[in-house]
Amino acid sequence: MKTNIDLTKDFTMQDILSTEFVHYLKDYIQDIVEDQKIAKRDRKDEKHPCPDKRKYSCYEAFYKVKNNRDKLCGLYEAYYFIRKNRDFDWSTVKFVEKTTYWNKKTYLEGTCFNHADLKDWKVLKNYDWVSFDVLVDVIKKYVEDGNKE
Repeated sequence: MKTNIDLTKDFTMQDILSTEFVHYLKDYIQDIVEDQKIAKRDRKDEKHPCPDKRKYSCYEAFYKVKNNRDKLCGLYEAYYFIRKNRDFDWSTVKFVEKTTYWNKKTYLEGTCFNHADLKDWKVLKNYDWVSFDVLVDVIKKYVEDGNKE
């Protein structure tokens, strides 16, 4: 699964959207869902169903659940958005880092977002907090895994 994405340069959504990447994204989401189930189970202290199989302490499990929830929200939205808009020309859409008051976030930017060609863009556009940092992290991991082979 050798990729041709150069992370040091700007890349577009067209560069990453392939069947392999969508399957990789789906598997990545499934791994987080499995970890979420374990972390939710491990939040229990006295009524833990199998204390010998505990992976996280109660304290770690609480924060792991919160972290996984945020990741899953972003990844579900990105996956839904990608799957709904398969026929769209993604070559005009770039990942852009914008700095807010204290942090950097990655957003999708392109001239295409004013068109009615994108299905359910209003779902994502209604939320100011939606960024694609989590998706960019998955892309980086995908490229690293692809270059290892």
